[in-house]
Amino acid sequence: MNIIRLDTIMGLKWLLYGLGALILEKTMEQEEGIVYSSLKLGPSQLNSCCSLLRAGDIEWITNIPPDARLKLKEYIFPDHLPYVDLIYSPGSTNATVRTKMALDVDALQNDHLFYAVVCQRIGTINEIENGRLLALEDINDNSPEFLQTHYSASISEVSEINFVVIKVEAVDKDYSPWFRLLTYSLWGPNSDYFYIREGDGNIMVNKTLDYNKINLFNLTVQAKETFGNNSATASLLIHIEDYDTLNPYFTQPVYYGKISENKLGPLSVLPEKIMAKDGDVGINEKVVYSIKLVDPPAYRNTVSFNEDTEELEVKTAIDREECPYLVVGIQAAQQDNILKTTDSVVLVTIEDVNDNPPVFSQSSYNVSILENFPNGMEVLQLTATDKDEGGFNGTFILTSADSPFQLSQSGILTVRNSTLLDRERMPSIHLEVLAIDAEINGLTSSALFHITVLDVNDNNPEFQMQPYSFVVPEGAYTPGTPARVGQVTATDLDEGQNAQITYYLSSEDEDNPYSIQQNGTIVVNGYVDRETRDKYELLVVASDNGVPQRQNFTYVSIQVLDVNDNPPRFTKAQYSASVRVATAEEGASVISVSATDLDIGNNSVITYSLSSHSDDFHINNRTGDIILSSNLDHITADTVVTLTVFATDHGVPPLTSNASVTLYLLVNDTSFRLTFDSPSYSFSIQENEPSGTPVGFVKALTGSIAVQVVYSLKSHTDKFFVGDQGDIVALVKLDREEEDLYSIIVEAVDSVVPPNTALALVTVRVNDVNDNPPVFSALTPTKLSAPENAANLDLGVFPATDLDTGVNALITYSLQDDFAGMFYVNNSTGKLMTKRSLDREMMDSYELKIIATDSGKPPQYASLVVSITVEDENDNPPVFPQKLYSATVKENEPPHVILSAAATDEDIGYNAIIHYTITAEPYLFHVGELSGNITVLQPLDYESHSQYTFILKAFNPGEPYMQDTANITVTVEDVNEEAPVFDKPSYYQILLDNSTAGTLVVDINARDESKGYDEDIFYNISGMLEIDLTGAYYWSTGMLFS
Repeated sequence: MNIIRLDTIMGLKWLLYGLGALILEKTMEQEEGIVYSSLKLGPSQLNSCCSLLRAGDIEWITNIPPDARLKLKEYIFPDHLPYVDLIYSPGSTNATVRTKMALDVDALQNDHLFYAVVCQRIGTINEIENGRLLALEDINDNSPEFLQTHYSASISEVSEINFVVIKVEAVDKDYSPWFRLLTYSLWGPNSDYFYIREGDGNIMVNKTLDYNKINLFNLTVQAKETFGNNSATASLLIHIEDYDTLNPYFTQPVYYGKISENKLGPLSVLPEKIMAKDGDVGINEKVVYSIKLVDPPAYRNTVSFNEDTEELEVKTAIDREECPYLVVGIQAAQQDNILKTTDSVVLVTIEDVNDNPPVFSQSSYNVSILENFPNGMEVLQLTATDKDEGGFNGTFILTSADSPFQLSQSGILTVRNSTLLDRERMPSIHLEVLAIDAEINGLTSSALFHITVLDVNDNNPEFQMQPYSFVVPEGAYTPGTPARVGQVTATDLDEGQNAQITYYLSSEDEDNPYSIQQNGTIVVNGYVDRETRDKYELLVVASDNGVPQRQNFTYVSIQVLDVNDNPPRFTKAQYSASVRVATAEEGASVISVSATDLDIGNNSVITYSLSSHSDDFHINNRTGDIILSSNLDHITADTVVTLTVFATDHGVPPLTSNASVTLYLLVNDTSFRLTFDSPSYSFSIQENEPSGTPVGFVKALTGSIAVQVVYSLKSHTDKFFVGDQGDIVALVKLDREEEDLYSIIVEAVDSVVPPNTALALVTVRVNDVNDNPPVFSALTPTKLSAPENAANLDLGVFPATDLDTGVNALITYSLQDDFAGMFYVNNSTGKLMTKRSLDREMMDSYELKIIATDSGKPPQYASLVVSITVEDENDNPPVFPQKLYSATVKENEPPHVILSAAATDEDIGYNAIIHYTITAEPYLFHVGELSGNITVLQPLDYESHSQYTFILKAFNPGEPYMQDTANITVTVEDVNEEAPVFDKPSYYQILLDNSTAGTLVVDINARDESKGYDEDIFYNISGMLEIDLTGAYYWSTGMLFS
């Protein structure tokens, strides 16, 4: 019989020992101190071991003889047998031992399972028993458990560090000692006051305890396996017991009491009733109260402490004007131990009764204010004093309701309606102000205001006419002999410099022969030619001398009158014509002359005449036509007649010019006529082509091959040439922008005698080449101004022109730098705009380069630099460099400047003008309206007022109104003017010979000027008396003790 060993089944490690069937002999083997029975197996039997096991099996037994029977039997521990079962049928050669129930080391209380396999041959009583020892590995399947789920303990607050509070204990039911090892921990609010001693579970004190801070600890104790993750917790309550260690304490370090003057009885106390408690709240011993100090000392017997009501009471009426405050020092002692004490202070306020009227700082006020002061602008801070408590806290009332001003209840006089503050209508204002200290039964006083309205440059100069028109004859004028053209007049409603006017005269271009005198007279002092320019449009600017300057403008139109300074000009210097005698008829026009005159009116009306009489010709004096006076039948041979024609204008005096007219009187005639093959020709040529470039061809027809023709040009011979074959070429480079169309007369002359002539009109068009860049007009304004804080401003159109035509003249506009999208130019019109608001404080000027590009190939460029100055708006308030200023002034010093507190404003010009005002008493301090210098106006007295605080305000008068404020503190430095004075000239006191140390001998009081008794006064003793100053004399109070 073979025994098969199984090592791992169902997660447990098994150690099995072989069992053999009875074959030859029984053997005994011993292993690990235990004796087992087994059978020796031969080699053939060992080789018969079978294969795989199934789950739950402990061992397989094979090759069981047919006459043998197997069973299981108890082995050492009888209670182990129920855990195994033998799967076996009598007569079977195989058997299996398997688990019958779950194995639990903790339930067995053993880490080995013991049983025996017994083999008995049928018919015999002998049994072979083989013991089995199955090793079991414990599983950590039990969590720790505390002996109690809730622990509690009580200890005194004076328990020392490492004092044992309580012991906690937990156990783990696992069989393995490793699984039973536990570690303790403690947590919860303020758990750091305790710790658990490692190893025994004792809770120990870790920090000093205080019942008044924490009197109950609610903690959690945890037990956790040292080599596992299972844990358990238990609650722990630790009660702290109070101990009498603390003195009493007042509920407040300072109490605030109050009572009306002349009233008796208990004080009204805040923030709560006066109360002292035992510091050991768990014991709470009763306390008793006493008064230890009253300041001023003269009121020591005025207050007392009522033990029954535990209230502080006033026994003698107090006058607030004499004593507005009391300081009462109180003490509370523990009744069972008077050495345990605590102190507190009651600050008593004597409340006022209204019995003093308000008093203005001045009976009358003289104030100057700029006209047009913005609404809400402060003019003056009124102040009134009241001897009652708190001074004057009443209301100011302005008696006139329709004045430009309004008065706040706090006494700030401000502008109500700035439109009424017009110096031109109301140069001064008189007002009365009332001060009332209470709404009901209030006392009243009054003061007068005299307000002078100062001029502000708020009126533009105004011209009497809009616009002006003048005339001037053309001619040559010089600065030495100017001619008066006319006078403009502007007036300004302001006064002084604000009304003084300066005139400026300008024109759109540099051609300005005019100037203006400061009385508004316009004179001409240069050459004026009507034929060059017949009208001048000028701009006259009238500017006052205020700050800021205000301007107005008007236009002046000056018409230049014509003077007969131009003679008539003939269109040609010489005229010629051929006249066929055979066909000549009296009255027929043979040629027409023409002249023009640059003057106008009668100065340009022309009359024509011949220099001498002719029998054959006369001239129409109006049209210039030369007309036959006869039919020329007396002319028998070819004749040349030369006439001189005069052109005379109708000016005074009249001007004349002349021209020569040559007439060819032809007698001979032929039947042949020379003609061009076309009466007119049209050609074109690109501009800038080189000299010799062909233009086109013309041809004259003769009717006979034997007749030769010679061609010539009768016009534009400086630009073109015609060859013998009629080929026309350009002599020079042509410029289309100079002239884009030429009309050329070509003459053909044949070889017939006399020769025949023919004329043809040739039109030559010059085609454009992109040879001209765009050009910005010199009249285009390039220096602009634009207001800040305004978006989408239209800055104007900046057009360029191009002398080319067509596509070559199509212009596109762009900006070289748009300053991060700040500016935009319309690419087709040149309109310049802003896309965002300008901020002068960020950038006060811009230089924009506008690029104009035509569409030719290659394109041509031009640029225009536009300078833009950003106009300031009042968008920045004045700013003080600091919010708090302090100055120290010695008392009795004469008036002088004590502080300069200048504000700055990021704006410029008028918007940066800063005005200053203060809220202090005007009879004590003054601030320079424009400088910010604060001046003390009279000597100050330290004893009456040791410190002044007021507000300095900086504002600018622009729109909108903007301001900043700073706090001013003026400290008056004391000058020791007077020595302390004792309240008595001498002191006399009898001291008993049995007086003990610490007995009060005498209380010596001295006062220095307005200070209280003993305030800042030091005492010493000199003379015959010798005193140990280490305890006999309290120098801070002036009290003398024995």
